[in-house]
Amino acid sequence: MELDVKQILEAGVDVSDFDSKGLTPLMHAVLNGHSSVLNTLLEAGAPWNALDPSGRCAGNYALEDEHQDAIEVLLIAGIRAELISRLIVKHTA
Repeated sequence: MELDVKQILEAGVDVSDFDSKGLTPLMHAVLNGHSSVLNTLLEAGAPWNALDPSGRCAGNYALEDEHQDAIEVLLIAGIRAELISRLIVKHTA
């Protein structure tokens, strides 16, 4: 599965695109229980905090379905993003 995702990414798929239902590839990975590809998608620039039309992000889906692996990966991605944002703000102030 992870190899397939890497090949798709190499073909130029935009990991931040929304499909016709308003879901991102990251959301689909969580919903389908493919937590092994979450890091690959995140490293390719998938937004961990993108919202679907009902205001839910991939983390919400992981929590609702109790996908512990996905919860941990997304939590770490969110923490990392917040720390980087704070460092940028601190150094530009």
